[in-house]
Amino acid sequence: MSPEQPLGIPPHETTTGNAIRLAIQHWKLTARQGDVLSLVARGLTNALIAEELGIGRGTVEFHLSAIFDKAGVANRASLIVRLLNA
Repeated sequence: MSPEQPLGIPPHETTTGNAIRLAIQHWKLTARQGDVLSLVARGLTNALIAEELGIGRGTVEFHLSAIFDKAGVANRASLIVRLLNA
């Protein structure tokens, strides 16, 4: 573990967290879109995201559509690739 790595947090989680923070800023996501992006990055389905955030599946789909537009992608897989390569 490098000295910069927070104790107890696997390196991939720190990298993903940094990528999410940068994406939120760069893509100008709303706070809720950032929440959805974070959960998508963790691999949650729309149903699980809805349950976690206390919103409907349609609302999750609405936020995902906006995230896809802002990120310039068409699907989850492309979103994750773009997120990790940003």
